Formats: sequence, structure tokens, C-alpha cells
Amino acid sequence: MKNRIYTILAVIVTAVMFSSVAYAQTSINQNRALSGGVTAGDTPGFPVTISRPGSFKLTSNLRVPAGAAGIEIKANDVTIDLDGFAIIGPGVQQPPDNAPDGITGGAQNTLIGITVRNGAITKFDDGIALICIGCTTELIRAHNNGNRGIAMAAANAIVRDNVASDNVTDGIQVAGTSHWVGTPFVASATITGNNVVHNGRNGLGVGASSLVSGNVASLNTGIGIHVLARSTISGNTASDNGSDGIFADAPATLQSGSTISGNTASGNTGAGINVLCPANLVGNMALGNGNPPGDIVLTGTVSSCTRTSNNPAP
Repeated sequence: MKNRIYTILAVIVTAVMFSSVAYAQTSINQNRALSGGVTAGDTPGFPVTISRPGSFKLTSNLRVPAGAAGIEIKANDVTIDLDGFAIIGPGVQQPPDNAPDGITGGAQNTLIGITVRNGAITKFDDGIALICIGCTTELIRAHNNGNRGIAMAAANAIVRDNVASDNVTDGIQVAGTSHWVGTPFVASATITGNNVVHNGRNGLGVGASSLVSGNVASLNTGIGIHVLARSTISGNTASDNGSDGIFADAPATLQSGSTISGNTASGNTGAGINVLCPANLVGNMALGNGNPPGDIVLTGTVSSCTRTSNNPAP
């Protein structure tokens, strides 16, 4: 009996040891990237290939040469902590989509459970480009990229507390996964606390059935915040954008039905808040925007929009 107990304990201890080794945090720095072997199949140089689940942490900046991505993710359940460091590409490439991305994954197989956090990504095509389900991007500074700062074809993504600025096209784009998984245009994302500034097209673009709250969009060439149907759009600020401040839209295949509440829009060249009805508008303020079209503009079947305590009243 005693020997059996010892045997069981030995099996448990061995399992714990192997489990901890398999998922121990792995450091990534410039020297290790150039040497290769971060995970199985990672060849010397860039991109750093992550081929297994686990936690990975930068311990230096990564300077990536022309023609290569920074990090390529090929496994589910991966967390990458930049720990305040930067992944720096060779420079803005023109036109967009002709250069590799800073952190990329999911082009062959949609990824699940990816988290990228806490650092800067600059001078790539897209700073981050992921096709994924249940992924998180937080505390990232994505700036001066040749296409988008953060681009995710995603379902149930969380994108929070990022700064995307001075990118050639969009600051942050979280679209539905389209032909990869799920229903086209539907993202079901949670987008909160982001700051999108001075991007060459739109500041923030989000797919349908999403929560978009507490974001700031300013000085973007196009729309500040563009959100598709059946979403909750609350407490955002959009100012001095080159088109509409906030655009609550819907593709032809989806009825609108968004709730737009407590947002502020000012100084935008287009409408302050542009809404495709049906929708519910509560407590929004839009002043000093383009006229025409005006501060709060309703399109579609206007009688199907409910309106309460907005300034000005649409």
C-alpha cells in the first residue's frame, strides 16, 4: 500500500514538473532571435516563430530587417508580453500590404487564445495582424506603420488601452472573421479605452455585435470611429476628424439596431454622429461639426430611431 502511494506521488510530481517546463515563460531578445531555436522550427533570424502554447516575454528591443516579420505565431494559447520594449521594422513601406507585419498569425489556421501586450510596434506594414478567436491586444503603442496599427479578423476579441497613431491607413481595425470562421461582418468584440490619433484613413473600425466604449479618436483623415450593426457605442469622444466623428453603420445583410449613448463629437468635418436607423440614441452631444451634414444625422428609416436627451436633438 505504501509503495503504491509513493508511486502515485511520483507520477503527480513528474506531471507537475513536465507541465511547468512546457509552459515556463520564454525570453526573447535580439541575440536569441538571431540565433533561432526559441521554439521548435524557429530558424535563425526573423521572424521569431512561436510554434507551441506558452508565455513569451521580450527582454530587449527587436530590430527587424527588411523583408521579414517580427514574430509569427503558429500555435494557440500564446501570450506575448513586450515588457515595455519595441519591435521595430525597417521603415514604412508603400503601397500598403507589400511588406511583412510586426506580429502576425492565423493566415493558415485561425488562432485561438492569443494575447499581445505592453509595448510598441512600429515601421511594419500592419503593426499587429491576427486572424483569431478570443484574442486580446492591450497596452500596445502601434505607430508609424505603413498600413494599419492593429488589424484583427477576429471573433470575441478584446482590444483595450492601446494607442494607434500616425499609421498610413487605419489606427485599429477589428473586423469579423468573414470567410475564416463565423458570420461575415460580425466581430462580437470588446473595444475599450483606446486612443486613435492622426491616422491616414479611419481611426477605429469595428465589426458588428460589439461593445465600443471609452475610446478617443482625433485628427484622423477619415472617420473617427466606425462601428457596424447591433453594437453598443458608449462614452466615446471623436474630435477634429476629416469625415464623420462617429458612424454607426450596417452592411446590407445586417439590420442596424445599435445603441449609441453618452458620446461626444466636436469639430469633425463630416457629421458629428451619423447613424443608420433603426437605432437607439441617448444622451449624446455633438457640437461644431460639419454643416452640412450637421451634428447628429439620421439616415434610413428615421422614424425607427428612438432619441432621448441628445444635444442637439436630431
